Amino acid sequence: MKRRIPGAETVNRPRFTRRDRAAVRALLRGERPFGQDVKAFEEELSRYLGRPWVETTVNATMAYFMILKALGIGPGDQVLVPAYTFISAANVPLVLGAEPLFGDIASGLPCLDPEEVMRKWTPRVKAVLFVSSFGHDRGLDEILSFCRSKRIPLIHDAAASFGSMRPDGPLAATGDYGFTSFHFKKTVSAFEGGALWGSGTPVPFQLLKNHGKQETFEEAGLNLRLSDLHAVLGRSQLASLPRRLVIRERIASWYEEELGKVPQVSLPRFSEGLRPAWHQMIIRAEEKDSLKKFLAQKGIPAADPAQYIPSFPLFRKEGVSAPRALEYHSRALALPFYEGLSRRRVRRIAGLIRSFFSS
Repeated sequence: MKRRIPGAETVNRPRFTRRDRAAVRALLRGERPFGQDVKAFEEELSRYLGRPWVETTVNATMAYFMILKALGIGPGDQVLVPAYTFISAANVPLVLGAEPLFGDIASGLPCLDPEEVMRKWTPRVKAVLFVSSFGHDRGLDEILSFCRSKRIPLIHDAAASFGSMRPDGPLAATGDYGFTSFHFKKTVSAFEGGALWGSGTPVPFQLLKNHGKQETFEEAGLNLRLSDLHAVLGRSQLASLPRRLVIRERIASWYEEELGKVPQVSLPRFSEGLRPAWHQMIIRAEEKDSLKKFLAQKGIPAADPAQYIPSFPLFRKEGVSAPRALEYHSRALALPFYEGLSRRRVRRIAGLIRSFFSS
């Protein structure tokens, strides 16, 4: 019987090495003091990003929540978010009593359009969320400049771009506040977890995630701390990131070679000077839904990489229109992409896509 590989049917999955497993075993054997790996992971992330501090937490959604909470965002406030991204972009402001204000994305790109941010801004907007979706950064600097002119913070969701590099350093470090994810399918995978960084002092975040305790219990707080188990795995993954990015670039080049001349398929095109981390392989394709169904019938998983949030009943409002986001959503498709992916597998996936469009 052929051995089944766990996660083989998923679009994305992590690849854990012997060093990753050895680090976890050492923790489970009690060879590492409690809390040591969480603190070390935060320090290593801080050095990697070039930011003065990083606070880890249970996941990226809670990192985003903690930032908005620390900024005092609540009823009567608005947070400007992209209409096309993960649902938490709108959920978190709503949980805090604020209103998510949807902005359209740039043409052919999954990121907020700077002109849309300027057009949608009102005095009630207390923060702008820029999501570097799928590793793209187009418009980030313009929106950051606009936010500073209005004296409101730009929050950078780098969950899908962590590991991407600009000429001046890590893409994730750009912004007033930022956060990322260490979810199962991320480039740095701890199976779950998140981190945030920002301006000023980390004390409000430390209090919020640690029951309100600094020395005594100074204020009301929650338990949003990352575990040592997740931290030790995250540390090992972060240490191997440079080598793994080379593997990801090679797999991306195979897709480029196989699909680059298929007229019905658009491959990702990044800003000049940006080295993407290739968290996912997102194509834009004609007849996306039919293509996804066809691939599934052939045993190839493919998925919608994000959501058009205004389409959900909770966020559906009269007058909300983001046609470029809706168009992008109608064509975007995530193909299998992970570090163990073989060239033969990529060739088969691409061959099926070509056959679909030639039939």
